[in-house]
Amino acid sequence: MRLLNVKTLKLEDRSSIKRGRLKYAILSHTWLEEEVLFHHIENLEPPALEKLKGYAKVKDSCAQAETDGYEYIWIDTCCIDKSSSAELSEAINSMWTWYRQSDICYGYLADVKGNDRKALYRSRWFQRGWTLQELIAPDNFIFEMGRRERLVSLISDITGVDEDVLSRNLAHRHSHDIQPRNSLCAVCGLPESIDEILRTKSVASKMSWSAHRKTTRGEDRSYSLLGLFGVNLPLLYGEGEAAAWRRLLDEIIKKSNDQSVFAFDYYPERGHEYTYSGMPVTLTGGGI
Repeated sequence: MRLLNVKTLKLEDRSSIKRGRLKYAILSHTWLEEEVLFHHIENLEPPALEKLKGYAKVKDSCAQAETDGYEYIWIDTCCIDKSSSAELSEAINSMWTWYRQSDICYGYLADVKGNDRKALYRSRWFQRGWTLQELIAPDNFIFEMGRRERLVSLISDITGVDEDVLSRNLAHRHSHDIQPRNSLCAVCGLPESIDEILRTKSVASKMSWSAHRKTTRGEDRSYSLLGLFGVNLPLLYGEGEAAAWRRLLDEIIKKSNDQSVFAFDYYPERGHEYTYSGMPVTLTGGGI
């Protein structure tokens, strides 16, 4: 894992940073024109970098992270060398963990300004496949208009994601001041972490959250769900959307006896669409 130094805008390997638990910020965004890529950071001097349209996003994110007390930030566009298939595969299979372990995640919605809630409903960020896990995995997520926990009802309405997944039990459901440290709270028995909360959701429920999202490459419809279901897959770009979908389902079935996994299927004549076959997507229990 490489991290971007917010002061120098140089990439540093996480393993080379000598300290205990490394705190870092992370960015969730959608790709736009002229993003700052890995080879730009490695090869271009600041004057050339500044000419790229995506530079302002990187610079502003670094500035915000520095203001919040972080020395490092992870941004997918420039922290992954996508020319290396091995590195790309490792990054995609690790993506959930990296967002999960971040101390703060900034949601950058380029098409939403200020507190425009109508624009939020139309935002491209809520339509993309990769941003689903980025929304759910971090404990600390901040949009320009506020923290995720303050926007729970609105975001749940837009995305279909259950409110307790977005709010976290620590934020709204624990009726005491004691902070639980294990998977289940010793005081009230409620799940502490997002991992425990997701185990109470059926496979069909989690599939439904991604049903109408889009990715540039068909296979990424499945690859972007690996972390949400806690499975790993080798990346086989070129295998096609249906084949990637079948491999994902095979891994989920190996890990879970939740029969709601059969509620979704792939229909090639409908393009980038997974069709729900009739089982209630609100089923809970038996999930992974």
